[in-house]
Amino acid sequence: MTMKTEKPRAVEQFDRAVRLLALAGGIVLILMVALTVVDVFMRKFLNAPIFGAQDLSMMLLILVVFFGMAYCARIGGHVAVDLISNANPKLLRVTDITVNLLGAFVIGALCWRAAIETYRDFVGVRATNMLPIPYWPFEAAITLCSGLFALVLLYNAYRAISGQPPDKASH
Repeated sequence: MTMKTEKPRAVEQFDRAVRLLALAGGIVLILMVALTVVDVFMRKFLNAPIFGAQDLSMMLLILVVFFGMAYCARIGGHVAVDLISNANPKLLRVTDITVNLLGAFVIGALCWRAAIETYRDFVGVRATNMLPIPYWPFEAAITLCSGLFALVLLYNAYRAISGQPPDKASH
């Protein structure tokens, strides 16, 4: 009989937030597909494409990708290659720690850069070509979501450092 350990409340809240973002990403994906289908129908059959559909699709795609990143990492859904799966467990632990810390650093740098761009575009009000959709809300989403992704990677590194098995969020 296995004993189920309770997760700390903060981890449960974090998992809930990450799941909600992933769900929002799925809803945005459905909207993006619907927009594309309607735009293609309007263009092919009525010769009346939706003005700015490409701009809107481009911005929505940012949300689809970034809303799901932290959740995917939390459940262990990212692509992984086991080149040394039969290696010494200590070596595997060191590689897990290294990969998670390096990943957190790179994604943290992305978060930092996205925060800078969010501020610049908020002040400078850059927008898409056809529709005047400002960039900054989408860059703010990149900042938030990449920050959450970096936290997931740091949590994974912490668990590896402390010798605990990976903690996957339940679906």
